[in-house]
Amino acid sequence: MNADRTFRPQRFPLLTTAHGRAYLAFCSAQEREAILKMLRASKSRGNAIAHETALVNKTLAEVRNRSYALRLADAADRVIGFAVPVLHGQGVAQEHRSGGRPRR
Repeated sequence: MNADRTFRPQRFPLLTTAHGRAYLAFCSAQEREAILKMLRASKSRGNAIAHETALVNKTLAEVRNRSYALRLADAADRVIGFAVPVLHGQGVAQEHRSGGRPRR
């Protein structure tokens, strides 16, 4: 739930968000490859990173090693986030938290 009443639901690229990275890092290899295949076929700029296989594999390995994923804000975007997988049997559900960068 988001307390910001101006929030509008939208889709975010899986490979650049903490939520997406955590899910991809901990879902089954078969599901991950199916999702990456769809992302590679996408014409969305946000999914272009899916073509960089070595970078994707390195990023997801880091997430698995840490057991959580981060999305750090850049100069143009004030959103930061972290996500942890919630494992359930053979599958993965997810808890996601994000927030704005503290104002200075």
